[in-house]
Amino acid sequence: MPVKIAFCSDLHADTTIANDLLPRLVAEYVATLGADGLIICGDLSADKSRFETALQELRRAGCPIGFVPGNHDVWQMPEDARPWDDSWSKLDWIIESCQTASIQFLGDWVVGGDVLITGTIGWYDYSFAKPDRVNVVAVNAYEEKHIPGFTWLDADFVKWGVPDRDVSASYNKEFNERLKYHSDFLPPAHRTTVVVTHMVPFLEGVTYKGELKWDFSCAFMGSKELGDSIMQHALQLNITHVLFGHTHVPQKFAMGGIRCRCQPFGFFPKLDADESNLRDIVQRTVQVIDV
Repeated sequence: MPVKIAFCSDLHADTTIANDLLPRLVAEYVATLGADGLIICGDLSADKSRFETALQELRRAGCPIGFVPGNHDVWQMPEDARPWDDSWSKLDWIIESCQTASIQFLGDWVVGGDVLITGTIGWYDYSFAKPDRVNVVAVNAYEEKHIPGFTWLDADFVKWGVPDRDVSASYNKEFNERLKYHSDFLPPAHRTTVVVTHMVPFLEGVTYKGELKWDFSCAFMGSKELGDSIMQHALQLNITHVLFGHTHVPQKFAMGGIRCRCQPFGFFPKLDADESNLRDIVQRTVQVIDV
């Protein structure tokens, strides 16, 4: 029997007055769809308090909710009442918060008894850096996340304590091992698999514009190795969909027989907090897949 999954990403509920309304409006819209689940592909809120309330607002969707965190979610914000030693401990808190709110942290999640939804935050390793920009920026620019006139803000707020490439390799290794485990021990009832990431797993999901600042930021979109792991296990797991976020550019393309989708909101600094207008945006942004 088909399973109906609604999904979106990058609500950034702590950033603008309009973004603040999104978790509630998304939930109210999904509640009208008869969905079997709602997946948020990361970047719900960097702010601790807003993250907690956003989780509660999403529960109004009236269906099970799955969540994979994004880079903004693991930010260490100076105003947070509870400080974290690093982004790893912030991530532990996110997992605990999801459990408290009865939201499925991805992880692995079985929906409808035969659909495996498996996810990871992923990370970036600069493998999507635009080749003709590599020799234009300074040697350590990607590691420092800075070129003159532009700083990728993870430089200030993400505190892994190790280089990005090591973080990416660690997440990719863990996810690949998890995919291999599922490939080796699929239950008889398994029908299909949906992969959820925050980071972009395929170059096809990266948009270059020929502008230095924009193209520089593409280095922080994701990891080719993450996509390679997905493709390695695609046949055994019957992966039919890959859902991701982060890029703020809607994406819809195919990798072999896998349908890849990104349905982000992004930032709305100039948008009036008019609910009727926002409801139209929510209806255009939130999409549903049948698996």
